[in-house]
Amino acid sequence: MPLHTEFEATVDGTNGNTVLHPVKARLGSSSFEVSGSVARGALEKNKEIVLDAEEPSGSLTDFLALTVKGSKPPMTGRIGFKTKIRIPPGPGSVVDRVELDGRFTLSGVKFTSTDVQDKISGLSHRAQGQPENHDLNVTADFRGNFHLRNATLGLPDLTFTLPGAQVALAGRYGLRSGSLNFQGTARLDATVSQMTTGVKRLLLKPLDRVFSRDGAGVVLPIRISGTRASLRSPSISGRCLSVTEG
Repeated sequence: MPLHTEFEATVDGTNGNTVLHPVKARLGSSSFEVSGSVARGALEKNKEIVLDAEEPSGSLTDFLALTVKGSKPPMTGRIGFKTKIRIPPGPGSVVDRVELDGRFTLSGVKFTSTDVQDKISGLSHRAQGQPENHDLNVTADFRGNFHLRNATLGLPDLTFTLPGAQVALAGRYGLRSGSLNFQGTARLDATVSQMTTGVKRLLLKPLDRVFSRDGAGVVLPIRISGTRASLRSPSISGRCLSVTEG
């Protein structure tokens, strides 16, 4: 990935401690700023990196290229974030030591997998009461706070919205293991019967009052668990929308 930087720094000649104020960086087509220090405390033998980074609106593809294998990113869209970064001294990989605290937004997201984009579009159309609509041109938005410690990413208030639907989740994701454990609520504009066609619409009509709540056509608890590699398509089981391993 092409990375270009312009920066001013103050270096303490007695100990090598460095203050960055600030770094103006460009990753691909995305520009962002980083400020902070690379310094050693009075009782530490090695230096600690403490940074503040902010990107108002960059290319999601640029940042995914840093972490995703292969030339094809899983998603396209825009990304914004503001985060504190701390990498304490010590043994072990940076992935295990790095600490993050911040907030992010993803807007206008489309999935590059036709199968995944088809499922997302289908969910949106059904959530709007348009089950026969097969237009794939549907975008999604994500936002939330995040905290990273010991290679575990915590997302206490993740929201995922697309036309007709909003999902609110809280949980954790393991960077090394790929394990996911999230729980939350899915709110759909359409009622249960409006999400189907033909005879099914008539048969499901009595269930509309069961699942409707707080002005939404359908409100369901949602649970996502398992590992990144083993997740399959979401399915409705009883009154719980669940995505589980296997």
